[in-house]
Amino acid sequence: MTLPRTARRLALLAVFVAGCGPAEEVKTYNVARETEKPSAGPAAPGGSYRILGAMFPADNPTWFFKLTGPAEAVAAAEPAFDEFLASVKLGGAKPEYVPPAGWKSAGPESIHTDTLVFEVGGKPLKVTVTQAIGGASSNIGRWAGQVGATGADPVAAYSKPVETKGGAKGLRVDVSGPKNPVGGPMMGGK
Repeated sequence: MTLPRTARRLALLAVFVAGCGPAEEVKTYNVARETEKPSAGPAAPGGSYRILGAMFPADNPTWFFKLTGPAEAVAAAEPAFDEFLASVKLGGAKPEYVPPAGWKSAGPESIHTDTLVFEVGGKPLKVTVTQAIGGASSNIGRWAGQVGATGADPVAAYSKPVETKGGAKGLRVDVSGPKNPVGGPMMGGK
C-alpha cells in the first residue's frame, strides 16, 4: 500500500521536525586528583608496627619470609623468628625450614606458599612465606611504605646481610612505623 503524495510529505515533515529539537550540550569539568595515597591501616594507639622479614637470595630475592604486627609483639617473637631464619635451606622447588616450638603451618594462603601461625602474649601472629620477584630495594621500600617509614635507600636503612646454617645468603629486614600494614593494600608503597 502506498500513501498519497501529501501524506508521505506530512510524515517526512513530522520526522524532520521531531529530530530538530534543541542541541544537547557537552559539558566538561575538572576534578582535582587525590595526591595522598591511602594509608595501609590505622595507626596503633600509643604504639607502632613492625615488619621483620628476610629475602633469599640477597641479590635477586625469590623467597620472602615476613612477620608483621604490633611492634611489641614482633619484638617478643624476634628470637624465634631469627631461629626460624637460621633453619632456612634453599635448593629445591620450595625452601625448607624448621618452625620454632609453638609455630604451626596453616598451609598456603592467598599468594603465600606457606603461612606459619603462633601466639605471643595472647596476640596471634603469622609469618608468611612467599615466592616473588623483584629487587631488594623495591620490595624493602614497599614494606617500609606499608608501615609508614621513609628512607632514601631502603636496603641500607632497613636491612643487613644474613646467612642461614644451610649457607643461604639473604637480607634480614627490620622496619617500623606508625601504620598497621595488616589488612592494608599489599602493594601500597611509600
